[in-house]
Amino acid sequence: MLEGTLAYMSPEQTGRMNRSLDYRTDFYSLGVTFYELLAQQLPFTAADAMELVHDHIAKQPVPPHKINQEIPKAVSDIVMKLLAKTAEDRYQSAWGIKADFQTCLQQLQSK
Repeated sequence: MLEGTLAYMSPEQTGRMNRSLDYRTDFYSLGVTFYELLAQQLPFTAADAMELVHDHIAKQPVPPHKINQEIPKAVSDIVMKLLAKTAEDRYQSAWGIKADFQTCLQQLQSK
């Protein structure tokens, strides 16, 4: 299994998508970090670097709530949005991430 920065790189960082990098690439890496914290595993594991690059570009990870049923689906949905393959499908600002987490917290507290 490969470890290190390859596990956290966004699809556009692979150099295979002909896309520029911006702040949303950090949102993808944040999604990998949240995924690992919640699911206790990385979204993608591979034996070699090219397989891992392919996974980041083409494969959808298993949503965290399907790995651990104690993870609220709303939290899992936030992580999956952070892991969107294209930057346009990810959050467009940190305020959006914060707002969704606040909504999740309110929903969980009202149960």
